[in-house]
Amino acid sequence: MKKEQDDEAEDLGVIPVTEIATNSSSNEEEPTTTCNNNMNTTTSTATPPSPSPSPYATSPMLHSVIFILLLIFCERFAFNGVVFTFPG
Repeated sequence: MKKEQDDEAEDLGVIPVTEIATNSSSNEEEPTTTCNNNMNTTTSTATPPSPSPSPYATSPMLHSVIFILLLIFCERFAFNGVVFTFPG
């Protein structure tokens, strides 16, 4: 029995800190107990994750419309600049 406990203690030293969690539940109100490589336990309450900025555009339709209008403006500016600059 003692040898099994020693083997388990040695195995726990190999497991990374992030994988040793005794209370791995999805309930955010329950405290989570973790154990680091030195066998020190820490208890902390889980905080909700902070919202990270989205990698996608927040309003893609607005950006598309602005881009199209800008493109049309450039085309008309170039056409009118050429047509009304040269006599003919």
